[in-house]
Amino acid sequence: MPWRGHQTFIEAWRSDSGVLTAENVKQYFLDNGTKSVLEMGLLPFRVWQFFERMKAFAAADPARFLAAAGTFAHFVGDASQPLHGSHLSDGDKAKAPDIPRLSDHKDKNGNRPPAHRGEGVHSAFETGMISWAANHGLLFDQIRAKLDSTVDWPAITTGKQAAEATMALIEKVRSHLSPTVIIDAYEDTFRPGSPPHSKALWQAIGPETGLVMAEGVKLLATLWEQAWLAGGGNANPGRLDTGILRSLYENQNFVKSVFIDEIMHEIAHPSDNH
Repeated sequence: MPWRGHQTFIEAWRSDSGVLTAENVKQYFLDNGTKSVLEMGLLPFRVWQFFERMKAFAAADPARFLAAAGTFAHFVGDASQPLHGSHLSDGDKAKAPDIPRLSDHKDKNGNRPPAHRGEGVHSAFETGMISWAANHGLLFDQIRAKLDSTVDWPAITTGKQAAEATMALIEKVRSHLSPTVIIDAYEDTFRPGSPPHSKALWQAIGPETGLVMAEGVKLLATLWEQAWLAGGGNANPGRLDTGILRSLYENQNFVKSVFIDEIMHEIAHPSDNH
């Protein structure tokens, strides 16, 4: 969606990296009609937050480092998925589907809204197709095949740099596999004679999916390593008690999740200091 003379927020960020602030991201959502903070994404800032906490944990508390690294993977994984962070995350609501069909979705009042082009694509792509490809032994081979062709990231020593790398990843995966390409492939799965959705989607965009996931793998590994090094991690702690890890990642105050109005304060003054 447009913002300040640019087609997207990422284009605005490319023009001026200083726009990557929580205040500006909130304003971007407000300018484009989003009224609730519940709908305002803050993924780069969560990466920023986690990176800084992992640095703090690296030398002093390897269990917290590992628990943070594991939960952190979710956010970098989201950044490697083209539908995340896009206004087309579940199709194009301004367009009718290529082949009319009943909607499977209901609004909060139990009503079935009109079907739109690409409706249902998010779960069909990220859950249905991915699970199908993994279960058929195709997904990980495709990711491994693409690892050598992905970007090697430069040194990252600060949370801000980690957030900027996340923005670059979001931009890069869309250049490999755009939301519109995914929606087009999804719409084709409704044509008579098409294989089941998951198989048809994989046949159409499997290699590109492997590539964008490989991009995410490379950045995640880089962020793990760089946070460990920047935080002075220098020893193998050996086997860690899984009960301790579980108590950490189930603690809602561990690398606390907050709304966009609070994220920069949480980064600067983390609630979890022990």
